[in-house]
Amino acid sequence: MKNHPRIFKTRQGSTVMVGRYDTQNDELTGSAIPGDLWFHVYGHPGSHVLLRGSNGNMMDIREAAQLAARYSAAEGTPRVEYCKASDVKKIPGSPAGEVIACNTKLIRCHNQD
Repeated sequence: MKNHPRIFKTRQGSTVMVGRYDTQNDELTGSAIPGDLWFHVYGHPGSHVLLRGSNGNMMDIREAAQLAARYSAAEGTPRVEYCKASDVKKIPGSPAGEVIACNTKLIRCHNQD
């Protein structure tokens, strides 16, 4: 990927990758491996976020959700959807950054600008 995604580490040491723009969101989501979790702010434009190496740790999930909220157009306390990355599909011919996510859960996050 050119212009690599933003990379963060959670307090527990898991890796969080944040897409910078629509085509990179597609590339990032498409590069997910088994075990990755995918995050996106619900109902607003924003970055696709992957959490790797967490094993479902709730502290990691909250940190990744915070980053999804932070790198979105949402204000206040948005809801962030997350699911297994394998439950996210690109619709052929759809615009860059547009996906369908199944089996999502929602978490509320404070948007920290």
